[in-house]
Amino acid sequence: MKSNVLQFVLLFTALYLTPLLSISQNENNKTLYELQYILPKIGEESLFTKAVKAHNEAYHSTAPYEATLNLVMTGDEAGWYVWEMVGTSFKDLDSRPDSEEHNNHWNTTVAPHIAKYGRTEYWGFNKALSYVSLPNESIKYASVWFLKVNREVKDKTLSAFIKRLLSVNEKLDTDMREFYNRFGPSNTSRGLALVLPLTKLADLDINQHFKEGYEELYGENSWKEVNLLWKEYFPVVNRELWEFNAY
Repeated sequence: MKSNVLQFVLLFTALYLTPLLSISQNENNKTLYELQYILPKIGEESLFTKAVKAHNEAYHSTAPYEATLNLVMTGDEAGWYVWEMVGTSFKDLDSRPDSEEHNNHWNTTVAPHIAKYGRTEYWGFNKALSYVSLPNESIKYASVWFLKVNREVKDKTLSAFIKRLLSVNEKLDTDMREFYNRFGPSNTSRGLALVLPLTKLADLDINQHFKEGYEELYGENSWKEVNLLWKEYFPVVNRELWEFNAY
């Protein structure tokens, strides 16, 4: 897994698509991320991460099945790991590694160190509503915001709102990657994810002057308006800090 977002072993079945969130999947559009949350046994975290690294190197080292392991450092699921398969598609998942050798390797080397499997999710990367300024290999951490989307807000309105925020990231040259949950119930509190990558934890100490940049583009006191709209459009926000490639 390279840096970004998520995959799992459980089946996530209820379809949830809207024009804004829809991201086409085809052979030339490897934008799907599969995430699986896994909680290792207490005291066996190091054994777990070493086993997952060996499994990924043996069976998930190349596209479209490349995988990595991320650690949730803060938030309600702090201490959980996210096994993530990146840059794939639903078509690719039909032929994912599933041999007896592959499954036995996981079951005999990784599974003994697992206390519990958690959620499984599929996310699609929305290039049009993202600003990517950092190469994947330089990203070590990320602030990940999971948002519940107010379903009464029209897709065009939400898209225009996000583009306003995106324009500030472009002005400040700060990375904002967005991933849209494509499957799940419409009332999910994880309808949209904003991923703000970091090269080091010290990046959290830096004031990016986002408010000042926003008001430069949209006028004095426009920040107050955007905050009111944010609360209307996203009634629930869950923030987490992740460590990528947490072996």
